[in-house]
This record gives sequence, C-alpha cells and structure tokens, in this order.
Amino acid sequence: MHQSKPAATPSSSSSSSSSSSSWPPTLFVHMPRDVWLAGAVAANVAELRGQGVAVHEIRVQPQPLTPLYLAQRCAPEMDEATSRAVYAAFRASGYIDGRGYLRHSPRALPSWRQLLLSGAAGAGGGGGGGGGVPGAERLRLRPESSPLAEELNLLFAVHELCSETTSASLDWLERQHLQQQRRQRQPI
Repeated sequence: MHQSKPAATPSSSSSSSSSSSSWPPTLFVHMPRDVWLAGAVAANVAELRGQGVAVHEIRVQPQPLTPLYLAQRCAPEMDEATSRAVYAAFRASGYIDGRGYLRHSPRALPSWRQLLLSGAAGAGGGGGGGGGVPGAERLRLRPESSPLAEELNLLFAVHELCSETTSASLDWLERQHLQQQRRQRQPI
C-alpha cells in the first residue's frame, strides 16, 4: 500500500463492497491542490477497491473569503469590523479575485501580513494614508501560530488540517459499521 497521510467541502466519491477484507472501511480526506497527496490517495483508493474494501474519498476544495468569514472563524481575536477591513484590503490589493478566492497560497506569498500592517491605498476602509487595517495590531500574524493564517490556508486548500468534514466522515464510517453488522446477522 502506498504511504500517505491524508490531511481534509466535500465533493466525494465512494464505493462499498460486501466482500470480506482484511482492511476496515477506509476514508481519505484531502485537498486535491496538494498534487502529491492527491496522487497517493488515488493510488490507495484504487488498491483498496481492488481488494474489495469499502472506500470513501472527501475532497476539500478552495472556498471564497467573505467579508464576515474571518470574524466567524477567528473570534474573539477578529471582530466584524476587522474582518470587513481585511476583506477590503485583500480585495483592493488583488490578493483575492472577484469571487473572493485567494489568488496565491498564503504560505507561498506571505506578503498579506505586511499588507494588513502597513496597508494599501484604500485598504484600511476609512483610515486614509495607508496605515494598515484597523485592528490588525491585535492579530497574531506569525506563521503557524496565527488563526488568521490557518484560516487563509484552509480557504486556499492546498495542505491544511480541517474539521469541516468531520460530520460527513463520521456519518460514512457509521454507515459502514451498520452495513457490516447487517451482513454479519444474515444467515449463510
């Protein structure tokens, strides 16, 4: 079996088989933008299905930034006014496209931090003079310790842990368990 470490809005494919297998039902949650991991998942899915294993794949796709997304996800550090100002700064600078999707990986292009601190023309939403996003001084912006950075990584969806698929994952695993119990109760 190929070694991979599956990482995590669901577009999915699944397969179940009633044949017995030495492998339990297997679930992969990953971000297809992580090309290496997507390839490893595809190879594992094919191999497991070939062995009659019930397999389910949940693909986490990029999501758009909205004006209040960060307030909802990074509270209490990020209030609504700051969330709107960050959104406006990203939009004014071209960091997000017209639909709100990040144009670049926040890890690969970390200049978004400087944008929030120093500002861009009109990005501060009323502060004038490029003084940064109001409220940015309260934000933790260091890589790997910033809730904002983690949420941006999740929105870009290349390689990040997430909990958005937990319910769908647990529901699928529970269905597999119930199907297995039913099969075991059937007379031979």
